[in-house]
Amino acid sequence: MITITHEHSNIFLKQPKMDELDYVAWLWSDENTMESVGGPRILTVEQRADWYKRMVIPGDGQNFYCLIYTNENEKVGEVSFHQFNEAAGTAHLNVKIAGQHRGKGYGRQAVLLILDYYFNMFGGRRMLDNVNIENDAAQILLEKCGFEKLEENNEAILFSLSKDRFDMLYSE
Repeated sequence: MITITHEHSNIFLKQPKMDELDYVAWLWSDENTMESVGGPRILTVEQRADWYKRMVIPGDGQNFYCLIYTNENEKVGEVSFHQFNEAAGTAHLNVKIAGQHRGKGYGRQAVLLILDYYFNMFGGRRMLDNVNIENDAAQILLEKCGFEKLEENNEAILFSLSKDRFDMLYSE
């Protein structure tokens, strides 16, 4: 199990144990949390084991998933990357903060923690995120984290952040 922390953060990321998938199922089914990303999604008990094997342990090498915890050990959301393309060095970002925990800075901290892991430990070279044109909060979050718009159409905006830009913005 991988845990990702930073001394100046009030959250940490941790791959979930199988018995924590009730939280994942709740998060995905919560209308308030999921309304800006296409609506609730049901993760049945039957689907959980296959999802866990692909996303967490043992993992498939293309996906990486963590829950977001406060330093008081309260779960507040999830962050992950998907569809890692080794040849291109790209993956797609996912972050969801439970509706009742939004506006506290957890999203930005979680994105920066997973980007640090992705670029500096996993070996990624570019992170992408395709955001619904109406999801203003996600657009603002990505821009605050240093992402730049690559493409835009009537439905979505494709954001991108390279390792070089991340290093320039966040090297200590």
